[in-house]
Amino acid sequence: MKGTYQQYLQSKDWQRKRRAKLGRSNGTKRRCGICGSTEQLDIHHLSYRKDLTKVKQCDLRILCRTCHNCAHDLMKAGVLKFSSPDHNHRFTLTKMAVKKALSIDGNQFRERAREPEVLKALQHELGAMDARFRMLTD
Repeated sequence: MKGTYQQYLQSKDWQRKRRAKLGRSNGTKRRCGICGSTEQLDIHHLSYRKDLTKVKQCDLRILCRTCHNCAHDLMKAGVLKFSSPDHNHRFTLTKMAVKKALSIDGNQFRERAREPEVLKALQHELGAMDARFRMLTD
């Protein structure tokens, strides 16, 4: 698909994929894959393909707006990096990072400042976890 990511989000292809992801509930209410919230649900891409029409359902996760924004903030800050294309590995790291950054305990959010030393410690912990994963899969 030619065009920008924002244009793609308005496309029928994306709307169909989004509905399919949100619609897979077997009669239960959809929840954020990180905190369990049922409010303001977004679809998060674990990886961005050059051809956006080739996005697979396994590349997508349901996240609430708070967790979704936090995941993108951590990626922009360079804290959340991936060495593996494996979507389960990517989501495990994302989930751990967002929970720590937001201090999510169960389904309860507690406000926590994203101070540089907290982010640096989180980046170190995620790097170690990523290295362990690579050792297991190589």
